Amino acid sequence: MDTLQEGRAESDSAAPAMEPKALRSLIEKYSGNTPRYTSYPTAVEFSELETSDWRAALNHEVSRADKVFRPSLYLHLPFCATLCYFCACNKKIAHDDSQVAPYIKSLSSELRAYRELCGDFPLEQLHWGGGTPNFFSPSASEDLFDICARSFATFAPDADVSVEIDPRTISVQHLETYKKLGFNRVSLGVQDFNPQVQEAINRIQAYAQTRETIDAARELGFSSINFDLIYGLPLQTESSFRETLQRVIELMPERIALYGYAHVTWKKKVQKTLQRHDLPTPQERISLFLMALKELTDAGYEYIGMDHFALAHDSLSEARAAGTLKRNFMGYSTHQGTSVIGCGVSSISSCDSMLAQNSTDLEEYMARALRQGMVTQRGLGRSPEDQLRGELIENILCVGEIDIPEFEKKWGIQFSEKFSSELQALQPLEDDHLVSVSDRKILVSAPGRLFMRNIASVFDSYLAKHSAGSTFSQSV
Repeated sequence: MDTLQEGRAESDSAAPAMEPKALRSLIEKYSGNTPRYTSYPTAVEFSELETSDWRAALNHEVSRADKVFRPSLYLHLPFCATLCYFCACNKKIAHDDSQVAPYIKSLSSELRAYRELCGDFPLEQLHWGGGTPNFFSPSASEDLFDICARSFATFAPDADVSVEIDPRTISVQHLETYKKLGFNRVSLGVQDFNPQVQEAINRIQAYAQTRETIDAARELGFSSINFDLIYGLPLQTESSFRETLQRVIELMPERIALYGYAHVTWKKKVQKTLQRHDLPTPQERISLFLMALKELTDAGYEYIGMDHFALAHDSLSEARAAGTLKRNFMGYSTHQGTSVIGCGVSSISSCDSMLAQNSTDLEEYMARALRQGMVTQRGLGRSPEDQLRGELIENILCVGEIDIPEFEKKWGIQFSEKFSSELQALQPLEDDHLVSVSDRKILVSAPGRLFMRNIASVFDSYLAKHSAGSTFSQSV
């Protein structure tokens, strides 16, 4: 094994350092289904939860003397003009905007309830996700932002204010409105530029549309642009996806989220439409990912972890280098210690002691929000054990190491005794040089960063009951 010092240097490198053949062999070995850990416990553990329980948990969080309440706000805007066959998000296909005003009214009622409970706290993050947020007209977007601003009167000085956009339907007026309102980041759905792949997934999006959107966003001064790409889609080949990546690199967005397509037909029946085409085999998926990893890192992107890449000057890269990266339902975050308030249909909220999800049915959400403000449907209380393991898992995914003496001091445990079985389970990963373990540190190696989900899952006490099924997506 490498020494701990050598392992630290290796872990800090921008890209995993291992021969492609050896890396492919390890990916095949560890390519099972594991959680993405946007929370711990994960959402599959949720059960019925009363709104009163969530209110009490959040009220406790707001009132704590030992911790400053630092909220982030996520709004789920579910409407889309067309159906993308690959998408597993909660969305509503709408042919006109007749439901927009009623939905904003429901969001207003929910946000007002949070304002009454939480009071005035500056937002660390605001993110509008979907669906397609720019389905909302510029004037409707202004109305919605005004409601957010009235509910949380100000933003932290370094707040991320971001919105997901669809280049096929975005207008310059939309972008001008977002910039005027204070948004500083935009995330574009791209997926793949190949026309045959686009036709198969029912998302026809010309390269020129994406370039025009990027050019307009940069001219307006947005500080960061993200592209969402997907590998493992029908009809993708190494050659075709390399062409997509080369066109993406020409546009040089600050961040790239490279997701593996999750074929979850038991959740989203529309994905069965894709089965009339050839989906890449597991081996082909690995080839697509390894090729993308090389193309992006060769182009100057740093591998942040899991499926995220960023240029060196982007705040995600800076946070990873500083060891301050965090993770929540919005993905990787540069903001520490925040509670997430999720508003809108199916949105998930979190604080230290509880996770809570809104109603997932649109009509039910809207009716309940108008009637009672908060619309909690499912969730769970996070025990001290959950919080301990959640912090450990987040450190693996975000920092790539566990400082054992520090962890023991904070939680009042003897690490080797409490996690004796987990340390044994790490041994095969250590034998494969993906992680190093000593009395003082658990350290993820550079190639191990591709397997952080596998390493983190060792400490997931809920996972055993799901091991026989395909509840979660593939690791790679």
